[in-house]
Amino acid sequence: MKTSFTSLIISTLLCCCFFVPDAIGQTPQFSHIVIVIGENTDASAVFGNANAPYINNLAATGAKFSNSFAVFHPSQPNYLALYSGSNQGVTGDAFISTFYTTANLGRELIDAQKTYTTYSETMPSVGYNGNTSGKYARKHNPAANWVGTGVNQIPATTNQPFTAFPTDFNTLPSVAMVVPDLCSDGHDLCAPLNNSVKQYDTWVQTNLDAYKQWCKDHNSLLIVTYDEDDNTSVNKIATVFYGAHVVPGVYAQTINHYNVLRLLEDANGLATHAGAAATATPIDFCWESATNVLNYNDAAATAVVSSYPNPFVSSLNVSVTLEEEATVQVEIFDLPGRLIYSAQNDFGGLLGAGVHHFQINSPELSSANGMLVLRVTVNGETKARLVQKIKGE
Repeated sequence: MKTSFTSLIISTLLCCCFFVPDAIGQTPQFSHIVIVIGENTDASAVFGNANAPYINNLAATGAKFSNSFAVFHPSQPNYLALYSGSNQGVTGDAFISTFYTTANLGRELIDAQKTYTTYSETMPSVGYNGNTSGKYARKHNPAANWVGTGVNQIPATTNQPFTAFPTDFNTLPSVAMVVPDLCSDGHDLCAPLNNSVKQYDTWVQTNLDAYKQWCKDHNSLLIVTYDEDDNTSVNKIATVFYGAHVVPGVYAQTINHYNVLRLLEDANGLATHAGAAATATPIDFCWESATNVLNYNDAAATAVVSSYPNPFVSSLNVSVTLEEEATVQVEIFDLPGRLIYSAQNDFGGLLGAGVHHFQINSPELSSANGMLVLRVTVNGETKARLVQKIKGE
């Protein structure tokens, strides 16, 4: 058995591309990213809440981050952090009367020949610089603090009312930050819903579902998140990614606004990173790529298997998408052919149609190092690829 398996590995190495390891920190390059931000809600009040059916559906079909955190209280410093990697010394919600010249996402994108726009609901006009207008609040519009013609500043035309959000999504900027007003983001209780969670959920569905339906097949991404929780020291928030390249599942890695900013930069191929995004860990663990996908189009049940990241330090994620019920077996070998992991109760066996996401971090893998072979068998059809286990710092 060892000889035949080793022969299979050598043959695959010579003739197929499954054994090309991914680059460390590989992040897809998106055509468009839309990020929308809700207000002052703990993750536990969103995930599993019947008043947020749309966001929960996004979480079930996209990437749900179960350990996503804001970094400050109250609201305004979090928006500044998400946009610039720093609270810019701001600790409250008071009107900011000066314009910053520090590094920021919008300027980075423009310098890289990309585009950026903020779309704010009920903001009265392009480039509006007032503190409030009706239910519009400038404290939730961070990029407005960098408008100007000086160093690191951005044009007033990047500051748009939400009425300018295009219906032809191909004309969207590289990154669009969408800012609902104080009713729609759940900051205030407003009729007729009178439920802050439902207000935001309903607004996102009503205004961004068409983009959500479009983005997956157009190399684009939707990010739904919140500025902060309901003023606790934990500050855990709901964050969901949906769109192209996203491997559906629940991700327990800890992220915050700085990691999300880093993702917006990395997903646009930017060479620079603003503020704390420069040292934030990239979100490089929830994406498909051409080199980490095994297709089983000839199996009794059509299947797609993804594994990521590659290389990995401690945990290897495996995602199996089945069009119909199938038996699945996952094994990991070292190159000489010694079996070091075999899924039993934790993964494998008969799986139903749909997406199945698992994280392998068994004791057997903890002592392994170097190149390993991931072998996945779907309804008797076996395919394999190399994965690399590296030591952590």
